Amino acid sequence: MKENAPVVLVGKDTSEMLPLISEYGDRVRQVHFHGELKDVFVLRQFFQGTVKVFTDLKEEIIRHSVELKEKKFFICPGFAIEKREDISFITSMGIAVDLLYRVEDTAPGVIREILRYYLHHPSLVIPVEPFHSILMAKVRDRKINLWGLYSMIPDLVFHVVGEGRPGNDFYRTSVAWQNSDNGLKEYFESIPKKHPGCMACDQFYFCFSWAKYKRDSCELWKGILEHLQVNAREIRNVIKR
Repeated sequence: MKENAPVVLVGKDTSEMLPLISEYGDRVRQVHFHGELKDVFVLRQFFQGTVKVFTDLKEEIIRHSVELKEKKFFICPGFAIEKREDISFITSMGIAVDLLYRVEDTAPGVIREILRYYLHHPSLVIPVEPFHSILMAKVRDRKINLWGLYSMIPDLVFHVVGEGRPGNDFYRTSVAWQNSDNGLKEYFESIPKKHPGCMACDQFYFCFSWAKYKRDSCELWKGILEHLQVNAREIRNVIKR
């Protein structure tokens, strides 16, 4: 591991994770927790940053809803997302949701429905990621891209503790990048030749061909980014009035 590199800590056993949080200190950028939901709350005694809780148990989310809301955790749902209500039942309890790792394996129509819900539901005040981060970046003209949202950036290290979820495709891909000195560099240099259409896309600097890397088609991500761009423009116009 590179000295002083920022860390995303991944695991399911807090007894293994807490010593590392103490050891890494402010180098820890995020914690991804894959254990039993009832065990996650002790993390807040030692880490105040972003904690993403991966769970496929709706009943447990409801049972621990007060603590999840008060301690400001993000739920990354592992259950099937077949309709907007599979997400809105979480936000209705005041709990933030992160769908970053589910966008590409959920039906496009459902993702678009959830995006509309996030943007237009009058009583929703809870973030639905990754839409919220992208929208705020566009509103504030702040640099952000999909590689950064997925934490697939140079020098950042994923430390998978114990079993965690090392078989998860996302972590496996991340570790592969880390083990290749030129993985990112080679891919980015290949974009003009492999994906020339990307260079002319209005959303290129938000995507940097992430969608092409992950899928043959980028239409879903392109549509998401364009929809958020339109709404960001409307928000900026309101602010200027």
